[in-house]
Amino acid sequence: MVEVAESIAYDLKKVFVVITRNEGIISNLPEDAMVEVAGKLTKYGVVAYKVGKRGIYNTKAI
Repeated sequence: MVEVAESIAYDLKKVFVVITRNEGIISNLPEDAMVEVAGKLTKYGVVAYKVGKRGIYNTKAI
């Protein structure tokens, strides 16, 4: 947690796995879906790495 706070406070842009609103990160998911991806934490928030189109998994077996 300290590393997260430091990255935000001092704009260190350290990379973490974050949960964020999709907003085009994974192109074939809805914009408002929540996704777990790698991203930099800055003083302005998360800058997620774009993933592009991903395969859709069969959730009926769950």
